[in-house]
Amino acid sequence: MDKEASKGSSRKTKAIICAVLILACFVAHYALLGSLEGQSETVKYFIEKFLPQCGNSGIVFLLLWYFGAPLASKYVADRKQAIEHDIEESMKVKDAAEESYKETETKLAHLNSEKNRMRQSYEASAKEESARLEEEAKRTAERMAKDAEAAFELQANLAKRQFEAEVMSEALDRAREEIVRRVSSDSALRDRLIDQSIASLEI
Repeated sequence: MDKEASKGSSRKTKAIICAVLILACFVAHYALLGSLEGQSETVKYFIEKFLPQCGNSGIVFLLLWYFGAPLASKYVADRKQAIEHDIEESMKVKDAAEESYKETETKLAHLNSEKNRMRQSYEASAKEESARLEEEAKRTAERMAKDAEAAFELQANLAKRQFEAEVMSEALDRAREEIVRRVSSDSALRDRLIDQSIASLEI
């Protein structure tokens, strides 16, 4: 507040000094205007032209400076404040963009790490699954080989028993035919067999 008051007082003092100088120009012009007889052209020009022009210019300058300077100063201050605000907002946007960029880089690094981890996990799982399938295929092949061997052995045993049964059946048929032939040709043997059969039926 004191600074503003001091600044206003200084402006008023400067304005008074300027007004005095302007007034001095006009006073000198009118005071010396009647004593131009015998004066050089330079002096005449100075009194007739320069002093009023200097006073008029001083009036214009004083008006512009006294009334326009605060507006210009206020405009410059507002413009400076707007620029500072824009710079501050730009810095905030820049900081936010840098933070977002860092977060994006962190997320990308995390994603790359996660992708590598998943790839390694998938590769390990694929290797384990391949080994498991290979082991299972080996066990299946061994089991199928054992089943085929057991089936072959079973078929061989069945064929052997069937062959033995056929041989036994054929031997029995031959023995039956031989007994029938012998019984038919030997009446004494036939009678003895009949007697034995009857004796076995008696209680």
